[in-house]
Amino acid sequence: MKLGIESRDQAMQAYNAILAAAAEKAPKADVHGVLVSRQLGGGVECFMGIKRDPSFGPVAVFGLGGIYVEILNDVAIRPCPFTPAEARSMIESIKGASILYGARGQSPVDIGALAEMLSKLSCCAARTRKRGAGRSLKSARRNSREHEHVHPDARTL
Repeated sequence: MKLGIESRDQAMQAYNAILAAAAEKAPKADVHGVLVSRQLGGGVECFMGIKRDPSFGPVAVFGLGGIYVEILNDVAIRPCPFTPAEARSMIESIKGASILYGARGQSPVDIGALAEMLSKLSCCAARTRKRGAGRSLKSARRNSREHEHVHPDARTL
């Protein structure tokens, strides 16, 4: 991942660096390009994902996104499918939930809308349980002031 790209030249340098790293780390990989998306500011990054568990089938994972999910590993996991109310309970169960409520003067997140998104993702995973390894909405951002939610890194695997 490359951040802070502000020009075409920087984009080309980042592209070449990503392809070089891929060739070094996985020389047999069949790389067809890179994902480029607008870098966002504000709001709270959240991670939503689906994993396939051999015993439970599809399970949803939720946590704060970005460095929080990588370093703190503060996530909630639940078998799919589930209702928006169950999704809200899942969201509120993470240790970092206070950040979603607007810690230190930040705008609160629309937890109801976030729960709705997570529930819909879980239902989609339950309906397609035989297909694909998982889904990932790596950086769902919610900000209730702007009523904005975007998924700059959404993938189906």
